[in-house]
Amino acid sequence: MKKKLVFLLKYKINMSDYVYYYEKVNFFFKDFEVLFFDLTNLFLKKKVRKIYSKFSIEKKIKNYFYINSFSKLKKKLTTIDFVIDRTNSNFNQKIFNEVNKICVFSSSSYPNFFNHSFFNKVKHSLIFIYYSIKYKEFIYFLEKIRKFIKLIFEKRTNFLKKKINYVIICDDLSYFKDTNIKNDVKKIYSHYKDYEKFLIYKEKKTFFFKRKYSVFLDEDIFSHPDNTELFSPFDKSQLTKLQILYFNLINNFFSNFEEVSKTKIVIAAHPKSLFNSKNNPYFGRELIKHDTIKLVSDCRFVLTHSSTSSCYAIFFNKPVFFVNGKIMFDLGFFNKILSMALETGGNMLDIKKKNILLQTLKKNMNYSYKNYTNKYFKSSKSKSISCWKTMNDNFR
Repeated sequence: MKKKLVFLLKYKINMSDYVYYYEKVNFFFKDFEVLFFDLTNLFLKKKVRKIYSKFSIEKKIKNYFYINSFSKLKKKLTTIDFVIDRTNSNFNQKIFNEVNKICVFSSSSYPNFFNHSFFNKVKHSLIFIYYSIKYKEFIYFLEKIRKFIKLIFEKRTNFLKKKINYVIICDDLSYFKDTNIKNDVKKIYSHYKDYEKFLIYKEKKTFFFKRKYSVFLDEDIFSHPDNTELFSPFDKSQLTKLQILYFNLINNFFSNFEEVSKTKIVIAAHPKSLFNSKNNPYFGRELIKHDTIKLVSDCRFVLTHSSTSSCYAIFFNKPVFFVNGKIMFDLGFFNKILSMALETGGNMLDIKKKNILLQTLKKNMNYSYKNYTNKYFKSSKSKSISCWKTMNDNFR
C-alpha cells in the first residue's frame, strides 16, 4: 500500500504553475499517493479568494480537496504520512499528529533593504533620499521611515519553531537566516518554483519567435489580489487617475524604447490578469499569458518594474532594465524596484525619459546574476535536478 503525501496550499494553482511545476509531482513521487489540500478559505480574505478562483485549474488535478476549517484539516491529516507545507504559516501544533512527517520550505526571501549588503544598504539609502527630494515625496519618505522602525521592533512569527522533520533549503540567504533549525531536522538542499520551471523548460525548449523582440513583465499592478492592501489609502477617483496616467506613461516609454532598441515589445501578461485582445491597456501591443519563461528565453531585452518573473532574465542571462519614476513612488513600488536593480546589477530607466540612449542598452552591465540566483532562488549546495526528485530520494 502506497504511503500518502499531501501538499498544503495557501494559494490556488494556476495554469503556469501546473504545467511547469505540479504536473511533474506524480512522475517523481511514484511511490506515494499524492493529495492536495486547498487551504485558501483559512488564509485569504473573501475578496482575494474570489480573484484567485478565476484562474484556478483544480479540476485538472487528481485528489484535490477543499478544507474549510482547521478541525477538518486535523481530521484529514490523521491518514497522511508526509506533509509538504507550502503555506509558510505557524500552525497550532495540535493540528498535526505523531504519524505526520512534516516538510517545510525555508522562509523565502525577496530583494529588499534588509537583505542588501552593507554597501548596497548605503547606496539604497542615498538613492532613495535623492529621489524623495527630487520628486517631493516627503510624506512617502516619512511613511517608509515609520514602517522601517516598526519592522525593527516587530516580533516576527517563525514557522520553523513548529515540529518539523525536513526543511527544504532553497537559497543561500535563508540558510544563513534560519539559524534556529534544530540539529535533528533533516536539511534538503534544492531550489524554488521558478528555478524548477527553468529546468523543465530547458528540457523541452522550442523557439517562440523568429523575430527580434523585447519583453515587458506585466505585474497587473492595479488589480492583482496581493496589491489590495497597497492601494487601500487611495480613494477610487485617485486610483483611476493614477491608472490612466500610468498606462499613458508606460506606453510612451515603450514607443521610445522600441525606436532605440529596434525591437517590438511583447507583453508577458500576469497569469492572474484579466487582460485580453479587447481589454488591452498597452495600446494594442501583443499580450501573451502563461508563457513568460518562453518569451524571456528568446528575447533581446527584458523590461520590468519589480516582477518576480525577472528571475527568468537572470537564469537565461538576459539584459534586464527596471522601469522606475515618480509614478512608481505614488503607487508604492519605488523601493521594490530599487532593491531589484541593486541586487541584480541591472539598470533603472526613468519611465518619463524620452531620450533613451542606445549606449545605455548596449553597454555591459555589472551583472550579479550568479550571486543573485544562489542568494534568492537556488541553494549553492543543491544540484540542478528536479526538486521533486530530490525530495522523493530523501523521503523514501
